[in-house]
Amino acid sequence: MALAFLSITLSAPLTLFLTMPIHIGGLGFQPSTVGYIMGLYGASTGIFQASFFVRIVRHLGERRTVIRSVTSFMMAFLLLPVMSPIAKRPGVNLAV
Repeated sequence: MALAFLSITLSAPLTLFLTMPIHIGGLGFQPSTVGYIMGLYGASTGIFQASFFVRIVRHLGERRTVIRSVTSFMMAFLLLPVMSPIAKRPGVNLAV
């Protein structure tokens, strides 16, 4: 249940972050592009869970799997403010 909560709390601000203009701190994508990104995210997580999740739980155990999953969500939350300054830089660099 905690992972579902973290997933929802990441999805809601992520859609706003992707559509907000760059000068406000977002990435400035069009709504159709955000839809494609969220659809690809949903499809890829579904494929990943169907293909690898059981193996990961067998290898790491339930407790370690949950801890690593929660940690990955926290890292995703922390990356949101990091992406904004990178998007504000003009031109193409190593981060893009």
